[in-house]
Formats: sequence, structure tokens, C-alpha cells
Amino acid sequence: SASDAELVKREVSEHLRPQACADDSFASQRLFTRVSRLSAVYRIFTSDAVRQKMKNLTLQEDLLPGDYPIELRVYPIGASMGWHTDDVMYKEAQYE
Repeated sequence: SASDAELVKREVSEHLRPQACADDSFASQRLFTRVSRLSAVYRIFTSDAVRQKMKNLTLQEDLLPGDYPIELRVYPIGASMGWHTDDVMYKEAQYE
């Protein structure tokens, strides 16, 4: 909903920080925060409404929140990420 989107924007903007990138990182000037499992943002992203929307978009019935923390990343103007392949974290395919 519009009110959920505004809440996410407000709460996340308070916590976004430049990500301390390792020497082998592909990201440049990216802003980043992890979402606490106790936060309103986490409750929104793991709500039945969001899960149902994702099921409709992916045509997958068995969607569940992952065990890896939710991360939010913002790439402001001038930020970039070089071409790369993500590390495989699960045996089964995951949606990000």
C-alpha cells in the first residue's frame, strides 16, 4: 500500500549508510542496510499481502521468507556494480 511504501522509505532512509566494500566487491558508492526482524519493514516484506503478490508474479505457491537477513540496497546516481555472478547460497533457486 502507499502507506506501507512511505513507512519503508522513512524507516530505511534513517539507516542507509555507504556499504564498507571489501577489496573484491563489485559495488561502488552503494548505500546499504540490513532490516531487523523486529522492524515494521520486516513485517511488511513478510506479510501475507506481499507473499500473495509475489506468488502471483512468480507463479510459485511455496514462497517463504528466507533465513538470510533482508538487505536493502540503493544505487544513487553515480553508483555502479561491475558484471559478476552471485554466490550460490541455497541448493534450490531463490528469488531476490
